Amino acid sequence: MSSLTAEDIAFAAADLTSHVYNVSQRPVRHGGLSDIYSGYCAINGRRAMVALKVHRIAGPATEKIKRRITREISVWKSVDHPFTQPLLGLYLGIVELPAMVSPWCNNGDINAYLRSRSQDITEQKLESLSLTLLVEVLCGLDYLHNRNIVHADIKGANVLISDEGTARLSDFGFSSVVAEYSSMLPHETSVKGTFRWMAPELFAEDGARHTTESDTWATGCLFLEVLSGQPPYHTKSSDLGVIIAISKNELPTRHPQVPESVWRVVKACCAVQATERPAIQHVLQRMRLIRMVSSSKAEGEPSDSYKPDEEDMDALVVSLNCRSVAKEFLDGDEIQALDAAVAAIPARIEDTGLSLILRHCIEDAAKRDQLGDNTVLVRTAMSAMIALQHHVDRERYTAQELRPLQNLLRQVYHVRPKWLFEAFLPTP
Repeated sequence: MSSLTAEDIAFAAADLTSHVYNVSQRPVRHGGLSDIYSGYCAINGRRAMVALKVHRIAGPATEKIKRRITREISVWKSVDHPFTQPLLGLYLGIVELPAMVSPWCNNGDINAYLRSRSQDITEQKLESLSLTLLVEVLCGLDYLHNRNIVHADIKGANVLISDEGTARLSDFGFSSVVAEYSSMLPHETSVKGTFRWMAPELFAEDGARHTTESDTWATGCLFLEVLSGQPPYHTKSSDLGVIIAISKNELPTRHPQVPESVWRVVKACCAVQATERPAIQHVLQRMRLIRMVSSSKAEGEPSDSYKPDEEDMDALVVSLNCRSVAKEFLDGDEIQALDAAVAAIPARIEDTGLSLILRHCIEDAAKRDQLGDNTVLVRTAMSAMIALQHHVDRERYTAQELRPLQNLLRQVYHVRPKWLFEAFLPTP
């Protein structure tokens, strides 16, 4: 069987060699596993700066690694999503293996971008921007997982920010190539630093493979990194300290800048047992709610300027429907997201399980002891009533049915808004 050449590998994606010029003589950036060169690409009279990524391999590449990289390039070329970095093609001539060509991102990675933006926006706006970028990352990762693609190296350095200011996941899949052929890496190259984002099961045995669950763990670590500006396990000064902490099932340390709502998501993502971690689509749904609340609180904005987008509203609807079916109260994130949506667009709040949730609150209030902790019940009922008061066909209740809830409301908030309860009495 004939051996694969660099030209053979180029069939996995378009060969842009004749279109790329002014390639830097030396790498302009260094990653743990690769070198980045800069250049320009001209096609049909259009010219753009590009990044040329070359993976470091010690000595000549074997047939096996060539085939594996060819397969990974094919996967990258098949990916088409607004929040993943596109592969434009390949460039031959820097080293034995082809360089992978992608758009140059002047904003750098997510951490560099947020550091630069922190100089000209408030802390609340910076948090809102950070959460928006993380939601975009989750959208891209959810797309990959739905295509059975494991990223395998989620961290801030692999989240680039486009010139339009949107997040783009990059480097998916290639870390598994390097891990499988780590013996071929030059001695100065390692996965140093990546340990901080790696799930415990990846240390458990030799040859352990990355999975969607290990991606979820790394995503939780990414949240901490982005919102704090510090790497996961920032209290550990060495990779050895990180490995020891993970072997003891220690979670990454929470930084003061990480909101409680996000910390709860991090703890779910970083469950020691891989099977207990939520799917990325559920993490995305929750982070949309958290982003809604943060965006509605952005400082210096007129009270009527915040408008949740359709995807955020869909996430809220899914949460409300799930709670109504399960006959459960809303949690703090859901209550705040509902309140933010009602304040922004009251006319668009549909009765997506809210009537069932309110009925559950009213029925449960009749069984409650006023001396107990009824805060969650009352907060859920209040948010549901405020949202439903705009509905002409809202369900009505007798004064007797509403009285236990009124009493609990007075116990919790020391008020009993007569106008709100009157909106749910039978029409005269």
